[in-house]
Amino acid sequence: MAPFMRGYAPTAVPADGAHQLGALIADTVALHEVLGGGGDAVVQETRLGFAAALDKPGGFIGRDAVLAQKERGPLRRRLVQVLVTDPEPLMFHAEVVRRDGRPAGYIRSASYGFTLGGAVGLAMIDADEPINQAWLDAGEWTVQIGDAVYPAAASLRPMYDPGNKRIQS
Repeated sequence: MAPFMRGYAPTAVPADGAHQLGALIADTVALHEVLGGGGDAVVQETRLGFAAALDKPGGFIGRDAVLAQKERGPLRRRLVQVLVTDPEPLMFHAEVVRRDGRPAGYIRSASYGFTLGGAVGLAMIDADEPINQAWLDAGEWTVQIGDAVYPAAASLRPMYDPGNKRIQS
């Protein structure tokens, strides 16, 4: 569902690009269960491990899964930002994301990134080896939207202002 259909579209494109992030986060939370989320989701895969207080008295739901994930070592499943480099197509959710021509995951949430110049989404990517930025950069990424396949870029860090330099200025 497009952000403007959810009732929180901006009256203008924000200079800091904050609309895209808010839309992606809201969609990710809302669609977690519907699009395959479940009890196996672990905070490290979504870069939210810093928010899990492993030493919290009494623990928390999912603590054992977090500890088991840490023991297994580098992550082979990660939430990745995907940008379609063609400015025309739109993504909504469930588009297949491919690395080197093979399915690697699918879009869980998407919107149009006006500051990035194309459709942007969050995809859960699975691999047989640890997923890091070097692994992402070494692959050729595409997204299937309808019956067409478009070139894409993939990143573990936000594509808009990854160092927060524009936001902090």
